[in-house]
Amino acid sequence: MPSYKTKQTDKDGKSVYQDVCYPITKEFREKLYDTLKDAYEQAKEQKQEEARGSVSNDTREQVPDKDTPLR
Repeated sequence: MPSYKTKQTDKDGKSVYQDVCYPITKEFREKLYDTLKDAYEQAKEQKQEEARGSVSNDTREQVPDKDTPLR
């Protein structure tokens, strides 16, 4: 796979190289984009589930117990 030199350096002062991928054929481009889209959707769903979990946990903690008198 081709790579190119970036302006970044690592902790040892050596140049950092980035890999480049050119989706030349239609089949490869479709496979690459589908894989990227699936990974994005999965990460998006995971973040939404985490957000729902934290919201439901927050609301449960704020609801007083029935045995606790209201002041």
